[in-house]
Amino acid sequence: MTAAPAQFGARAETNDDLELVQASKNGDVAAFEQLVKRYDRKLFRIALSVTHNREDSQDAVQEAFLKAYQHLGDFRGDSQFSTWLIRITLNQSLMKLRKLRRTKEVALDEDFGTDEYVLLREVIDWAPNPEQLYSVSELRNILIKTIEELSGRFCGRSSCCKISKAFQRIRRRKL
Repeated sequence: MTAAPAQFGARAETNDDLELVQASKNGDVAAFEQLVKRYDRKLFRIALSVTHNREDSQDAVQEAFLKAYQHLGDFRGDSQFSTWLIRITLNQSLMKLRKLRRTKEVALDEDFGTDEYVLLREVIDWAPNPEQLYSVSELRNILIKTIEELSGRFCGRSSCCKISKAFQRIRRRKL
């Protein structure tokens, strides 16, 4: 017996949502405020489960309501309004996480560790180290010697011009 009233309540809420959405589409801001009050806590819990941060969750919910209001005309009513709103909130929460992943910054002078031990942060230098520079120069010298030998062997043939041009290009680029 208790299942029937719960089902009826859900159907009444769905119909009420559609009426509020229709009123919001017609410009009734108070109707949209009622939708915000109805779903604010639920959407916050969903966003919090994704972002694990109160502030980011609040931002995501606020942006979700803003997007929902801006695109209210796109809501066709094929699904429940709550489903559409939850999907927007999930997308906004995931966008928050992507932005945080991209812009994670750490101060280099900030201590990392406990009071007893201070762990120094290693800054990675992307420039080639001396060993790599030497290796490249050795490879360049070997390549130049090999091309000089080949150009001496093939000088009488038609491929001589091609080899000498390749040799000149290599010298200009300074492998």
